[in-house]
Order: sequence, then C-alpha cells, then structure tokens
Amino acid sequence: MRKVLIILFAIGAACFAGAEVIYDYTGQGAVFDGTNWVQVLLNDNGADITMTVSSSGGDMNSNASRFGIVNDYIEGTAEILTISFDKAVDFVSIDLGAVGGDIADGASLTIGTQPAIDLYTGVSGFSGSTDVYTPASPVRLSAGETIVLTGSSLSSSFDLEKMTLAVVPEPATAALSALGALLVWVARRASRA
Repeated sequence: MRKVLIILFAIGAACFAGAEVIYDYTGQGAVFDGTNWVQVLLNDNGADITMTVSSSGGDMNSNASRFGIVNDYIEGTAEILTISFDKAVDFVSIDLGAVGGDIADGASLTIGTQPAIDLYTGVSGFSGSTDVYTPASPVRLSAGETIVLTGSSLSSSFDLEKMTLAVVPEPATAALSALGALLVWVARRASRA
C-alpha cells in the first residue's frame, strides 16, 4: 500500500508541475503567412495549447537555423515579435542567436507584465556564449499574456531560436489530482481502523 501511495503522490506532483517543453522556432519553412502564425502544440496530458506568434514590421521568416522578421533576423526597434498562448504557461528560458556584446546590438525582452530586459553579452542571467536567457525562477504567464521581442536599439540584429515553457495544469486537473490523493489517504486511514 505504501508503494501505491508513493506512486499516486508522484503522479499528483507531476500534474501540478507541468512538463517542460522546448519549442524550436528554426527550420519552420520559408516565409510565414503574413504577420500572424497560429499553431497548436504541446499536447500535455491530452490538452493541446495554441501558440500565436505575430510580427510588426514585416512577415515572419525562418530557415534552418534562424527565425526572425523579413530576413530571418529581428532588426532594430521597428521589428517586433509577439508570442502568446491560450492557456497559462511558465516561461523557463529563451535561446536567441547573434546577440551582440552591448546594448547597441542587444535584444529587448518583455515577459508578461514585467519590465523589459535588455539582453546582451554580460547581462546577469544571460549567457553571451550560448545566447540563452533564464530568469532566476520561471515566470508565470496567464492565458493571453505576451512575450515580446524587439531590438534594444536601432542597430540591433538578432534571431529567435528556441523557447522552453512548462504548461500550467488546468484547475480541474489539479483539483481531481488532489481529490484522488485525499481519497487514497482516507481509504488508508479507514483500513487501519
């Protein structure tokens, strides 16, 4: 019985945590259809999540190693990439390419309602050697909240490669998991009496 309780606890904890998923934006084909791209992805416990990517300043474009606007890069402050999801997610990290060594060739990242962060080599939490930004702890985004990428200056030029997310379980799933764990506990207590 103890092993059953441990297994059920592990399943319940997994339901609350949500699995991390890495989404690769590179190699998605040639020019996307205009400035809006909607894709269903991350089949997590049978519940799909819809990602919407939109651009301002030109059509989205991708090749085998880069994703950007017009020419596979996000250039300057006029090209803006906006990403949102139809369910709550935890933002874990973002992998950029070709980010420079100072703010003149950096990326500006806004996650939800947090203030914009300028990313370039040497900024805390951003690895200039791999161009990966990982916040100190995952940032929770409600359904519809956005992740916005643009240049940190008029001369910026960088691309988006990958993003790591964790899908936040639906409240009903979490509630059912908690109820199941409670029922197992009650049954165990009753069998001891």
